[in-house]
Amino acid sequence: MTVQPYRQVKPHGPESCRACGERAPGHQGCQHDGCDEIAEAQHRRHATDEEYAAVPEDLLPADQVAHMAVFTCGDHEPDPICGPEHHQGMPPGPQDLLALQCPKCGAAAGVMCTKANESPRSAVHGDRVPAPDAWLPDRCDHVHRADCGGLGTCQCSADDPVPSRAPREVLA
Repeated sequence: MTVQPYRQVKPHGPESCRACGERAPGHQGCQHDGCDEIAEAQHRRHATDEEYAAVPEDLLPADQVAHMAVFTCGDHEPDPICGPEHHQGMPPGPQDLLALQCPKCGAAAGVMCTKANESPRSAVHGDRVPAPDAWLPDRCDHVHRADCGGLGTCQCSADDPVPSRAPREVLA
């Protein structure tokens, strides 16, 4: 499986999408080989030796670790390296927030919050929003291997070693 190079796509007309305008860059495209969809997600992989060698000398990281972003559409997004628990927990949507009674204005479940004059607010009170730790998944800092075919063929694990590279010589 090969990965397409970074590319921008303009699937919309400029009248309906600012990103697709004449002077706009467009949307990041999915890098799955043969996919023409807009990227919806990204993950990191270690840079290959060739990609690392192409980094300008004054930008080389001191720890010899460099990452590349891989952009994918939702259909080609790889599973998290640590397992599915990193995908559990989604931010609450408007329908979830209305399922709770508002502690500030007393709006019942299913009813929009109200202003002081009893007219509906355009957004729910912040007190009605659950604490972020109630829905945020654990952060995963694992990185895919440099040779990861990804995009449906990923065999990476949390135990994969970081690429070993010759130490960088810094001249004073």
